[in-house]
Amino acid sequence: MERADVADERKEYLEFLSQLFESKVCDPVIAKVYPVKQVPEAHKYVDSGRKKGNVVLKIA
Repeated sequence: MERADVADERKEYLEFLSQLFESKVCDPVIAKVYPVKQVPEAHKYVDSGRKKGNVVLKIA
């Protein structure tokens, strides 16, 4: 049985993405960064419709 909730991450995919970001070929837009303990606030921000980029959860 295939699980739909598990990402198919491979080391070479992550290395390729890292190269794109480091070379500025791909420049992600980050709207806000929240510490993981503020997940409810992050969800509220996303659900508000004001988000103009990605929301990042910082895990220390």
